[in-house]
Amino acid sequence: MKQILFILLSVLPAFAQTTVTVSGASGLWLAGQPAGTLSNLGHTAPANSPVQINVPIVGGQVLNFAATGIVDGRPPSGGSACFNSAQFGIPRMDAPCRALIGVFLADSSRPAPPSVNFNGDARNLPIQRPLIQQPFFIGGGRTPEGAAVAFVTPQGATRLFLAPFSDPSNTGSFQVDVSPGFLPAESATYRVSGASDLWLAGQAGGITVSSGASAPLNSPPQVTSIPIVPGQGLQFRATGSVDGAPPDGRSACFHSPVFAISRLDAPCAILVGVFLADTARTQPPDINFDGDTREFPVLRPLIQQPFPIGTGRTSGGENRIIVVPNGATRLYVAAFRQPNTAGFFTVDVQVADIPEEPTNPIRVSGAADLWLAVQANGTQASTGASAPLNSPKSVGIPVVPGQSLRITAVGAVDGRAPDGGSSCSRSAQYSLSRVDGPCRALVGVFLADTVRTQPAALDFDGDLKNRVRLEPLIQQPFYIGGGYTAGGDLKQFVVPAGATRLFLAALGQTGSAGFFIATVSPDAPTTPTLMSNGVLRGAGFGTGPVSAGSIASLFGTNFNASTVAATTVPLPARLAETRVYFNLLSAPLYFTSTGQANVQVPWQLAGETTAQVVVTRNGAASMPIAIQLASASPGIFAIGTEAGVVVNSRNGALVDAANPASRGDVLVVYASGLGPVDGTVVTGAPASLVELQSTRLPVEAILTLNGVESRPQVLFSGLAPGFIGVNQVNIAIPANAPTGAVRLRLRNSLGDSNAVLIGIQ
Repeated sequence: MKQILFILLSVLPAFAQTTVTVSGASGLWLAGQPAGTLSNLGHTAPANSPVQINVPIVGGQVLNFAATGIVDGRPPSGGSACFNSAQFGIPRMDAPCRALIGVFLADSSRPAPPSVNFNGDARNLPIQRPLIQQPFFIGGGRTPEGAAVAFVTPQGATRLFLAPFSDPSNTGSFQVDVSPGFLPAESATYRVSGASDLWLAGQAGGITVSSGASAPLNSPPQVTSIPIVPGQGLQFRATGSVDGAPPDGRSACFHSPVFAISRLDAPCAILVGVFLADTARTQPPDINFDGDTREFPVLRPLIQQPFPIGTGRTSGGENRIIVVPNGATRLYVAAFRQPNTAGFFTVDVQVADIPEEPTNPIRVSGAADLWLAVQANGTQASTGASAPLNSPKSVGIPVVPGQSLRITAVGAVDGRAPDGGSSCSRSAQYSLSRVDGPCRALVGVFLADTVRTQPAALDFDGDLKNRVRLEPLIQQPFYIGGGYTAGGDLKQFVVPAGATRLFLAALGQTGSAGFFIATVSPDAPTTPTLMSNGVLRGAGFGTGPVSAGSIASLFGTNFNASTVAATTVPLPARLAETRVYFNLLSAPLYFTSTGQANVQVPWQLAGETTAQVVVTRNGAASMPIAIQLASASPGIFAIGTEAGVVVNSRNGALVDAANPASRGDVLVVYASGLGPVDGTVVTGAPASLVELQSTRLPVEAILTLNGVESRPQVLFSGLAPGFIGVNQVNIAIPANAPTGAVRLRLRNSLGDSNAVLIGIQ
């Protein structure tokens, strides 16, 4: 590297540093103009001509500036906003009044380049690449963080001029040092300016868009720290603010299509991206991210189709994964705003695994359009919805003609439950017939492997929506709602002959917010059944709420064909034929049999108060059971009817009535459900072996004998190191503890555990 730098420096005309005084009365638009020329600001050459820097000007060379002094009471960074109109081939400029500015010229004049606006974040860019005859902001020569700004000399430039951005009556001057510099080292973390415009991605210098943004000043940064591999998942992390908004943005904005990059509707100031190929393609369909689409945990944009990134997470805290489209070779990121916007985002991009999305139960987006079922990517429906963004998802079960399906749903779309609201209709398209029914209601359609003649339309605005048994035709959309009639009867939907796939969606607009969780339970002998009260705490088998991170035991029928236990960590999401879902989250499995499954309640449910639990066997789902969640739900693991998993640390022996502990011993109580803990937790993974992860809610131990309570000292309460979903509570038996068969229970602010019997002597 040193040899390369030496070679480069040896072929460039060398200068160490030059210092000039820039008068407050000079005007940049007189650069290179003959004596007697008058500018539109009243400057006259040569009295008000800008200072020319007498150093070698070489295209591609990097210059650094350091400026001090005062002009009209202002430092080199300037004051309030000013502008100057185009003149003498130098374009309009917006920038802080009295700021130090510059311009590069060539030996002969050229057409005026695009105007520039430095009243926003553009004046804080760490690298500036001005065009010939295009004025640029210098200020003090440093970013707000204190780094020297690198100014790249444009190819063909031969002269450099400096002046304050002011009128000829100003007093004072700036002292400016000009020296050679280097571009800052490339980083894996990107500074995404509020002045960037995504629609300039890949465009040459001098290109302008309708917003007034131009390349290269407003060009978006290209992600170069990772290879762009089609089919690969990318994960983003973004912080900072643009125009006072975080990376998730705020109220709605839109940007019209330009340069074959399609229109985007999304929150203002949100962080956005676009993939490009080596050659331009036909403009893809417009997309709308003002509704549920910006909450998708997985996005699959097309080439030249902008997509939202935000902070890199959904509002529920899930990582948002962006899948690289086939043929893409470049990725650009920008802030979704006007080019003079202040602020910037700091963005990190990493390769990430694409998460498996549940297909039963299924997330039914309010933005999905049923009529796009099986349509190719790029297809646009009459509603403006397009594939794949607005495509409905297929339910992941074998579709058996003649079989009855029970389909239930919870959630809300545009504030409406799955039963919907006032009347809507959707016209026929792509051989799917028209349907009339309640707006935002859950609807479905059966399809065959080949397209058939369009069937008759159905109208569900009347009593048809309350029919207990419905037999829709292939390609005939039908109303599902919450899955129950108005009288509370569970509906049955019969699979038509020849059907091979089932799709679900909401009957509404593509910009709708929210989603449903729909579960499809076939009427088959192997479909699992979850008992109505069949979700218990795994520690002590107590009823009532369960808590995130704890162990739960589920009871029912047809969970699995045999008994299987997990043999690997992290715990698997599937054992043999069985999976368990809490809402749409797969629960790690310890064990499953025909009628029981032991699982860890996902940590991601922390803060939630309810959840739907579903057991699936080869994709066929049980009817969902609604359960209560609590921040903590203490339980001690039990052995038999009275003993607990309590170990004497002195000898490693279990402590029960027949094997008592002694006063002064330290006992280790194994429990679950003690709530949130310090440190990082990962669902299905063991607790740390190197860092104690203490419970955040204080825990008490209570000993009871003949109705009299005593409280031994709790030495530690937290996750049991190396275990999954297990808490460990260390207690010291005091010298005055009661002796005999004693009841032990744990307590925190949210309740008591079950009581287990121990002996003390």
